[in-house]
Amino acid sequence: MYLGKVFRLPAPQLIGPIIAAAALNLSGIVEINVPNGLVSVAQVVVGTGLGMRFRGMTHRLLLRGAGLSFLSVGAMLILGLLLSVILVPLTGQPLDVLLISFAPGGVTEMTLVALSLSANPAFVTLHHLFRIIVTVILLGQSKRFFKT
Repeated sequence: MYLGKVFRLPAPQLIGPIIAAAALNLSGIVEINVPNGLVSVAQVVVGTGLGMRFRGMTHRLLLRGAGLSFLSVGAMLILGLLLSVILVPLTGQPLDVLLISFAPGGVTEMTLVALSLSANPAFVTLHHLFRIIVTVILLGQSKRFFKT
């Protein structure tokens, strides 16, 4: 967590320890296995938290948001699928693991999907963290060019 703060990572209290755990897991120093019961509880908690965000919204706002989300997520999934298909022969990773590594979604949610597919959560998490960090860095740098 300290290194996450030093390097000014987004959500350093979460991303710092995740990077450390992923590095230890990928290096073979430790093997991180999460019990299935814990994964199920985490999925219920995350799903409940996500569902509660819709409380108090009107039907019209929900429909508009759903339509825009469908277009955005559809485009990102198509791009992720294309990248995954290209990388399967180059990496030897299964298509489903690569697809969830490039799919839109939060780090926590995609890690849970990886666990439910018996994929390496560190592999998927590192891809999502890289995407987030690159996005934050690029947005930070782009503000110089788009001063309002």
